[in-house]
Amino acid sequence: MWIGAYYYKKHLFQILVNGQTGEVIGERPISKTKVAIMWILIMFLILYLIFIIALQNYVIWAIHVLLIVIAIYLKERKEKNLINENEAKNT
Repeated sequence: MWIGAYYYKKHLFQILVNGQTGEVIGERPISKTKVAIMWILIMFLILYLIFIIALQNYVIWAIHVLLIVIAIYLKERKEKNLINENEAKNT
């Protein structure tokens, strides 16, 4: 059994780790700013999806799908170029 304690922003956090099972018990600091940003992004995504669905505009859906396909294609092309560059360096 491993026991630890540390101070973060004047608050004591304690942790216990079972060395045999790997189970971890304890508290951890939570950033209120990061939680707020996460909730804002989730709400924005939900509102965005509601807006798109409410419009029932298939052109917008088609544009989104096209942009996703282009992004995937560019990513694969970039990865292929990196592989080709690494092979050229090794020869």
